[in-house]
Amino acid sequence: MKPISCDLHDYLEIACLYKIQVYLTLTNGDNHSGIPVTTRINVEREECLQILPDSGSEKIDIPLHLLEKMKAITPNTHFNTIVFVEPQSSS
Repeated sequence: MKPISCDLHDYLEIACLYKIQVYLTLTNGDNHSGIPVTTRINVEREECLQILPDSGSEKIDIPLHLLEKMKAITPNTHFNTIVFVEPQSSS
């Protein structure tokens, strides 16, 4: 797995720092929305974004290699939509 660039990682840290509610689109087709808490290494040794889902359930870890897009729900001056990988074409 190729790590994400430092520039993209900075946006994850900004979202955590300012508690920006985000909508995440993953490469496996899943979607999540919530408040990013931190980045961390999970038990599988994957770098993850830990979020507190809007549903208010327990925090979940999302491996960074699965991130496709992160869209800010909370208005902010830092970012609107960040694209981590281009969506796969269905050709």
